[in-house]
Amino acid sequence: MRIILGVLVLGSVLGCDGSTAVADGGSAAGGSAAGGSAAGGSAAGGSAAGGSAAGGSALPYLLYPGLDLARIPWHSAAGPWGASVPLQAPAPPATTRSVTVTSPAEFNTAAGMSGTLVRVTGTWSTGVAVSANDVDVVLEPQAAIGSLEIGTFSNPVVTRVRVRGPLSGQRSGGRLGQLRLRDGVTDVIVDGVDLNGASNFGNPAEDNQAFRVANVNRLAVLNVRAIAAGFIWLGGGRHVVIANSNFYHGGATRMAAGYVEGWGVRNTGGPLTIVDSRIQGTRYHNLRAQSVGSPGELLYVTRTTFVAMAEGRTAWLWNNLGNGAFRGAGAILEDNDVYSYSATSCNFGAEITAPDVAYSRVRNNRFFGGGTAVNSQAQLTSTSAGYAGDHDWSVGNTFAALPAQLPPWTGPGDPTLIPLPGALMRITGEGICPA
Repeated sequence: MRIILGVLVLGSVLGCDGSTAVADGGSAAGGSAAGGSAAGGSAAGGSAAGGSAAGGSALPYLLYPGLDLARIPWHSAAGPWGASVPLQAPAPPATTRSVTVTSPAEFNTAAGMSGTLVRVTGTWSTGVAVSANDVDVVLEPQAAIGSLEIGTFSNPVVTRVRVRGPLSGQRSGGRLGQLRLRDGVTDVIVDGVDLNGASNFGNPAEDNQAFRVANVNRLAVLNVRAIAAGFIWLGGGRHVVIANSNFYHGGATRMAAGYVEGWGVRNTGGPLTIVDSRIQGTRYHNLRAQSVGSPGELLYVTRTTFVAMAEGRTAWLWNNLGNGAFRGAGAILEDNDVYSYSATSCNFGAEITAPDVAYSRVRNNRFFGGGTAVNSQAQLTSTSAGYAGDHDWSVGNTFAALPAQLPPWTGPGDPTLIPLPGALMRITGEGICPA
């Protein structure tokens, strides 16, 4: 029998052994993160870990110019990770008509016609779907809807869909519950909206998850706030970019969410790129890239803040978890801020692990650790020394104790201000480890 402890401690967060670890940083948006660059801010100086693309000139990602593709070595060249894999951006929808909708029925009709801009001004809790190509969904600030499915049973292969606020390039839109993308969907842009994981699928294993991403190709998530009682992201996306977005996972207790796990971003496939973002949770791991032996299993994360104050690791880099003799191709974590507290009793092992990846770099990161969390280069070096392949975790990392307060939420703002669905109560840490 496992006893679940769901406690919100004002001014402090319980570590997984019940110890007080650090205060939650509050809800203020703006300001810079302690020890490094803020989410959405400018890049830290210096050269990229792993080097830049041949020629050294900047290659801005079209949908988020702050991401310089020249700093991602596999974008332009082969190397220890294998063949080059140029990162592809999704194509935006092309629309020829505009419809304003206030109900689910109106939405489904409009989003079933190709080339439609669907402007949502209403509020509802049931699910809706995009079943046609070239659909641009604009959630006005007052709009709050249930789950949104892209691709349907009758038409699963949908392309060029955007879900956004009225002002492109910033958080300006309303709220949806779960965003669910079917196998075969391509070219999706999510820009400037909130998510709270509401799905109403009637199955606890399907509920309380913000992003359910099947085998989707070319997906950009920009300027988004998301909270989920359980997972933030479960999927198998390829050519995925998450930029200037803030995620809070495990927002409710295991008992309330309906299952143990509360992952941050868990994805198979790739490449997966995360920049200028923040991933924070109360249990399980902030980031897990899981190998299934598919092409392009590559991960690049920069200028991002990870916060794990109760249970779980900061990152598993292409762990295959017994799925087969698979090895991800490459993983780079550089210029990030890592705030974590852990205890031996959690039995989660090293803060960052990469046993099943051919190439990895963990460089120029700032670690703020408590308990048994990473607090020295010796810990990183010892962890990486046991891995086969090309791994260098020894350059430019710094280490300090946890500060009295976490840094404020920056970029698109504080996702904990988004209400959880079904009157679920948000927690900041459960205080114990899973059985």
